[in-house]
Amino acid sequence: MKRSVFLRCQMFIGLIVLSALIATTFGSANASTTQISDPPSDQVAVKLKPGVAINTILARYNATLLGTVTETNFYFLELLNGQTASQLLPQLNADPDLYYAEPNYYADGTPDGGVILLRAHMAPMAEVILLRAHGELTPTPPGNPDQWAWNKIGLADAQKISTGQGIIIAVLDTGLAADHSLLRSSIAAGYDFVGMSNSIYDTGNGLDDDGDGIIDEDLGHGTHVSGIILTEAPGVQIMPIRVLNSDGVGTYWEVAAGIRFAVDHGAKIINMSLSAPRLTPSLADALNYAASRGVLVVGAAGTGSGPNYPAAYSGVIGVGASDQNDAVAWFSGGQAADNDVFAPGVDIYSAFPYNNYALGSGTSMAAPMVSAEAALLMSRYPDWSPSKVIQRVLEKTAPITGATARRIDLAAALSTGLAVEYMANDTGAPNDNNIKPRIKIVNNTAEAIPLSQIKLRYWYTSDSNQPQTFNCDFASVGCGNLTGVFVQLPDNSLNKTTVSDTSLEIGFAESAGSLAAGGWTEMYLRFNKNDWSNYTEANDYSFDASRMAPGAWDRITLSRNGGLIWGVEPARTTSSATATLAPATSAPTRTSTPIPTSTAQPSKTSTPVPQLPTKTATPTTTKTSAPATSTPATSPASSIKLKYMPGTAASSSQAISPYLSLFNSGTASIPLNQIKIRYWFTVDGDKPQSYWCDYSSLGCGNITAQFVPLTVSRAGADYYLEIGFTSAAGSLAPGANTGQIQSRFSKNDWSAYTQTGDYSFDPFKTQLADWTKITVYQNGVLIWGIEP
Repeated sequence: MKRSVFLRCQMFIGLIVLSALIATTFGSANASTTQISDPPSDQVAVKLKPGVAINTILARYNATLLGTVTETNFYFLELLNGQTASQLLPQLNADPDLYYAEPNYYADGTPDGGVILLRAHMAPMAEVILLRAHGELTPTPPGNPDQWAWNKIGLADAQKISTGQGIIIAVLDTGLAADHSLLRSSIAAGYDFVGMSNSIYDTGNGLDDDGDGIIDEDLGHGTHVSGIILTEAPGVQIMPIRVLNSDGVGTYWEVAAGIRFAVDHGAKIINMSLSAPRLTPSLADALNYAASRGVLVVGAAGTGSGPNYPAAYSGVIGVGASDQNDAVAWFSGGQAADNDVFAPGVDIYSAFPYNNYALGSGTSMAAPMVSAEAALLMSRYPDWSPSKVIQRVLEKTAPITGATARRIDLAAALSTGLAVEYMANDTGAPNDNNIKPRIKIVNNTAEAIPLSQIKLRYWYTSDSNQPQTFNCDFASVGCGNLTGVFVQLPDNSLNKTTVSDTSLEIGFAESAGSLAAGGWTEMYLRFNKNDWSNYTEANDYSFDASRMAPGAWDRITLSRNGGLIWGVEPARTTSSATATLAPATSAPTRTSTPIPTSTAQPSKTSTPVPQLPTKTATPTTTKTSAPATSTPATSPASSIKLKYMPGTAASSSQAISPYLSLFNSGTASIPLNQIKIRYWFTVDGDKPQSYWCDYSSLGCGNITAQFVPLTVSRAGADYYLEIGFTSAAGSLAPGANTGQIQSRFSKNDWSAYTQTGDYSFDPFKTQLADWTKITVYQNGVLIWGIEP
């Protein structure tokens, strides 16, 4: 691979001198040949099995310890007395105490002399970095030609909604210039895995480490990448993790250790503007570790032909570079699996060491734009899962020339309309003589919305025909600007149900003004019957006693100029009215191939959610299933436990995404092919359905699934999804767990499920927790959970 070139110049250098320097530098770049040594012959990386002491391995192979990630049993060793990795690898990989062993790879030999692995990705051969000495760059970039990228993706509107506050992004790169004015107040503690120290400064060593004739050619790479992130998302913290030297070269051990460090120290997003054409066990292991802990990884697609890792790996957003004309940049490489989405990557203006600024081009510049977009979304929508963030990034895009994948659009991604947050502000019993909802209306758009256009409805049962009184205890726009009207629902209203016969309609006076872009307004409401008789709140549609902190709640609805824009109205049938501008709720079609049911037919008219190319998962076909018959209602004592959280907690969704994990708390191993898991739900319109395994540390190819209709509907269920395991999944050892199994299923016409009321659904589980409404069976016998 030909390398990029940095041309350093101060503002006072004349154009004639600058032109001469560019011509000279290009000449040397074109003449150079990239060379790098083979992996150090005396270094290996090993992963130990549980219970094995590293000192045992060091003594067994006469080795010393160079580095460690102790909590994951991953070690970096130096062999002594002339031993070489190539000699010992067969023995190491046969060792029953090791999961695997691998060389400390730098390069993969090719006929023409070596391809750099794990290198930073600037545009090859034609890259010229122009330093702007002490140039002006602010978190909201000025409207000059150097800022074309921000205008293209709608950054100004996106930043009216979110700045990424509270999110940590780990940047695995060459370090950063910690004293740079753009960066210095936004740095979290990081680590240098190249020098094995706490120093993370992006500086050169004066050496030609890769033998290509250019010294320190990637000095400033990590600073430039970090500056892009902070320009787009100025509220984030950057965690600099140095895994590349100043020539932009790193080893697999450094990168794998860096990923684990980021996950264990609080990063929510990992940016990797680097890639390699080999996927090693250590890299895959580290990426799986990040995914299992809910950390989103973004990788540059690279400039090679691909596949390039980590961009091509399942669960990683691979990013290609686009140019000013919304075409694929000439240098942007990789295969379809490397390019899930594109972002501007040509002439991107960002920070550079010594308090400078620079123009840079490369997929390295495109990847941090996606990382920053993910941070904007996570900060604004903290209840969204990583998979939902990915879905939003991929769904809200613009077309480009030269690729089927599309270019990011921040303004569209961040704008989800108005939303309601709610908490039950009643510290007394749920059945008392007043109802006191605390409500916040949030504007997730880039426009100011006149509040006089908005109506809010709280749905409940009045439990009598007594007159009622409305009170406002607090409103950020002033209680005098609120109106409250009680609406008794007529018998022929589709909204009249056993949990709703009345609505309280809140409106706003003209003097309430507008709800600012990205802003919110809050109100503490209270109402009672005039005879002070009790309400039975427990059966009210909009009431939820468990909500003791504000959170998104779609059972309180909003309309604008008469049209529903947020929430789901109560309805007598499952086809309840749903707001068209509510946040995207469909689960991401991320990395796997769908598993069709035996009756599935292709949809002729539906428009599916955008799908990513399949990266590693293989398809599995579900078998024909008979209708379910009755089985025991409760489980006996068992060593198996199941933990659950929803991938999407929306009440109405095009896909249901249960995240599951099995735990063996017993003393004996359990063959997984004896286990079945049942998730109970209502299909809400019987249509053919498809299942996807989005992620499993057991391998999605080892997961089976079938949909089973119930002959007699039960409370909250007329179907169940049954998940099983092939014999290749192995056994669950005592004290072990399966890791997260991230499942997803949808109807083939992409019509919505109403998850609210589904037996196995719990929107309030924000992390994996024991859940007995999903049942587990061993050889057909119920061993965990309670059936509906």
